[in-house]
Amino acid sequence: QQNKAVQQLNRLKTVKLSTKLELYRRLEIAKEYIDRHYTQKLDVEAIARTAAISEYHFFRSFKQVYGISPYQYLLKKRLQKAVE
Repeated sequence: QQNKAVQQLNRLKTVKLSTKLELYRRLEIAKEYIDRHYTQKLDVEAIARTAAISEYHFFRSFKQVYGISPYQYLLKKRLQKAVE
């Protein structure tokens, strides 16, 4: 799992390592928020606000790190839970 986190971290297009680490930490907070509240009505603006990132920057960075948009991740999470 640590190797996966390092790969995701390296996908961020920032220069400074400290910036990458902080942005990745905030994206993880947003992802955990989606995981906890997937049954509720969520929008990108609300999720970005929980991570303290602008909506545009959050959307772009989330897609860089996880390979899918936040909305696609939310749909995937809901479908996984429906299958269970």
